[in-house]
Amino acid sequence: GDVYKRQLFAAYNTAQNLVTTVLPDGLGFYSLCIVYAAVCIVKPFAPSIVVKLTATKAMFGGALMYCTYLGALIVPKTVPVCIGAALLGFGGAVLWTGQGTYLSSNSSDESRGDAAGLFWACPDDGFGCTAILRRIETPLWHC
Repeated sequence: GDVYKRQLFAAYNTAQNLVTTVLPDGLGFYSLCIVYAAVCIVKPFAPSIVVKLTATKAMFGGALMYCTYLGALIVPKTVPVCIGAALLGFGGAVLWTGQGTYLSSNSSDESRGDAAGLFWACPDDGFGCTAILRRIETPLWHC
């Protein structure tokens, strides 16, 4: 589970850092607005969705939604990028809720704090990698 999370979030964090400067006509900015608006709309319903799907299926489905947005950025056209952003917002809310549910259900009361610390340390490591990748990739986009 940790490997997919690192790769998925490293890819998304890199894309998130680049879209506002690379995509034309403010498309990157608007797509990120759509992502986080969708997260806010779906988040209150995410626990119910996770209960119906189970935590692992919710995480898998949420990860697929991240991939739709990243895939839409390959040939950035307004409609696919905006649809991908909305799907990512929906999937992100469900994925993060699923991860919290999975973490809680697979930890004892004694180990829950350690498990949560390890869980949150991994994205932080990914953010560091994202910053390095951004410094390497940014000049390539302007060639």
